[in-house]
Amino acid sequence: MICPPVGFTGTPSGTSDLYLIAELYFDNTAAREAALTSNEGKAAEADLPKFAEGIVSVYFGVGREPWVC
Repeated sequence: MICPPVGFTGTPSGTSDLYLIAELYFDNTAAREAALTSNEGKAAEADLPKFAEGIVSVYFGVGREPWVC
């Protein structure tokens, strides 16, 4: 499931260095790995540095059920 990106306007102490967060949810680790190693996943990874090199971070996590978008 892909939720709409979340935009940030600031933090309690002022401005934020974050601009946008996109959260992608997968049923399990195997599903995530299948998506990342698919042709589309590889193309997205190759394209990212063309417009966001040095300003993008990717994080992985496990946890609770995703929010309803």
